Amino acid sequence: MKTTFKFAALGAVALAASSTAALAGSQTPPGLSAGIPLAAPLPVGVYDLSIGLVQQNNPTGGLEAALPVWLIWSTPYQIAGGRIQLDGTMPYANIDTTTWNLAHPGAGAGPQGFQNGLTNASIHWNLGNGFNFGESVGAYWASDSALADPKTRFMGHTDVAYIAGGWVLAANFIYGEGDSSANNPAYLNYDLSVVRKFGKFEAGVVAFGSTDLDNEIVGKSLAGAPISGKQSQFAVGGLVGYDFGSFSGNVKVTQDVSEENYGYKNTSLWLTIVKPLWSPAAEGPLK
Repeated sequence: MKTTFKFAALGAVALAASSTAALAGSQTPPGLSAGIPLAAPLPVGVYDLSIGLVQQNNPTGGLEAALPVWLIWSTPYQIAGGRIQLDGTMPYANIDTTTWNLAHPGAGAGPQGFQNGLTNASIHWNLGNGFNFGESVGAYWASDSALADPKTRFMGHTDVAYIAGGWVLAANFIYGEGDSSANNPAYLNYDLSVVRKFGKFEAGVVAFGSTDLDNEIVGKSLAGAPISGKQSQFAVGGLVGYDFGSFSGNVKVTQDVSEENYGYKNTSLWLTIVKPLWSPAAEGPLK
């Protein structure tokens, strides 16, 4: 199976990490899907996706997070020629003590554990001539974990991609529901990438941004700076990847180049691994 489709296996966007921000921030981490053409439909089958993230909130500490298991089912069903996909995951995170105490003074060691689970349904169209389009709806489910949101929240995204001649150009736009009763605004993320494939290798440039859409934040950032207004950020970085045959992987490193009302700039290291598990057509593992 082509590497393009293996990396398209990220049928939704999760790894909720809203509690790592001082008072707000995107529940879906900005940049999670940068470098992945979400719009492209997958061949029918079941896929396992794993993502790891190490993030430094300079100079306030950082976090480690992972999606140890993310199962994606690309169904045999279609709507108007678009492939229906279903997926779900349960993110896990560890918050550094320094970071946690800046947001929660005197709270002690930084917590670790599972966050809000995500379930998602999406539909993907191959429009021809290299163009792809996808729409998705899902929800982060309520949880009483210290690292989770106590309310269930809607999440959706619209994705476009151009895949032809060894080039993969992708733009993923993610919307998350907010809460008008707390410092937890609705948000918009945009993950962008230009990737060139060279046989089994790939390399490219990624960029991403996020912005609050409503409910201005009042309080202090993790760096102790006063906040009065909406939060936003923009980052750029690079990506390299390789198709090992039975699975594919890529690594990307990103750096915030601008931020508003966070009080710090993130440096992030991401690892994404996609392993096809089963295909009814092949009656065995996808190749």
